Amino acid sequence: MELTIVRHGEPQRGLEGTDRADPWLSDRGHEQAIRAGRYLQEEAPYQALYCSPLLRARQTADHIGEALGLTPVVDEGLSEFDRHAPEYLHFEDMKAAGDPRYHAFLRGDLSAWGTDAATFRAEAVGAMDRIIERHRGQRVGVVSHGGVANVFLGTIIGLDRLAFHAPEYTGISRVIAGGPGKRGLVSINETAHLRGLPAAAHTVRTASTHGDKAPTSA
Repeated sequence: MELTIVRHGEPQRGLEGTDRADPWLSDRGHEQAIRAGRYLQEEAPYQALYCSPLLRARQTADHIGEALGLTPVVDEGLSEFDRHAPEYLHFEDMKAAGDPRYHAFLRGDLSAWGTDAATFRAEAVGAMDRIIERHRGQRVGVVSHGGVANVFLGTIIGLDRLAFHAPEYTGISRVIAGGPGKRGLVSINETAHLRGLPAAAHTVRTASTHGDKAPTSA
């Protein structure tokens, strides 16, 4: 089967109260999701679409589902490691600020989010494996998070790091999957659908200041 994994669009900044824990998409995030849907619409038909229960992923999946003619199916196992955290943290902002939680994340330490790497990896990979088993021979989309994509794709290429690449908002990765343990990585972080969309101001500042791009998640 063919599995297409999409990271959610950019979440809204500056929210208060309980909204900080589960932010909705920014205007830019909605535009990214719409573009991702149009991009995938040009391909062969998809038979199913799954998503994380977190709002940023569900809203992204709604746009993609509208383009593909599919209703997203929510799967708790596709949640990011911050599902129970009191606030969503933009990793690009944490990196620019030198937040110690960002450096802990790079070491594989998820204690700031109330979990650990082994537990998170088992949940995320387990959810992906169940979807693959359920849809043998089909084409399926999954809208989830940077952390989920990192740990799942890492198992395919033999890496046990929590993060090894920096997926863009609505970055697309593809996997070919057969029976148990038979996985092939086709692509990582496709962003052709984002061409012409101006870079966000914070992204420009980070790139000009640091000159590199470390793994991101969430």
